[in-house]
Amino acid sequence: MDTSEVSVKYDAFVSYQADNRREAIQIVDGLSQAGLRIFFDQHISPGTDWQETLNSALSSSSVLLLCVGARTGESQWQTRELDLVLDRAEALIIPVLLPGTDLSTAPSFVRRRQGVDMRDGVSEEGVNLLIRAIESRRRRPSPS
Repeated sequence: MDTSEVSVKYDAFVSYQADNRREAIQIVDGLSQAGLRIFFDQHISPGTDWQETLNSALSSSSVLLLCVGARTGESQWQTRELDLVLDRAEALIIPVLLPGTDLSTAPSFVRRRQGVDMRDGVSEEGVNLLIRAIESRRRRPSPS
């Protein structure tokens, strides 16, 4: 079998700032329990080229969950992940507003998109909204 064209397909890529790791883990757990294939950088195996892994996962994810917290704009890696996905017209980007998010200082991109508000903490309701959005994306036919 030629594996050069085989790639893992993720339902969503979770982008977060280190201060929001706890909330990101809660979101990943909820989405994974629903049977979704989620890319989360904490799943990268030791010794793996993480930059190549991140690039590959971003390009093979149909949804970017952009976890927004108090210090989101300070994370150059999170900004880079967003920039890579913004270039893909078919990608869906969902802002996930976490505790500490101040919309008045959030990037303008976040203020222009409908997000999932979890500023009071990660909730079952918020995770269910994300599940429905991601699952609806899975059912869409791929562009030919």
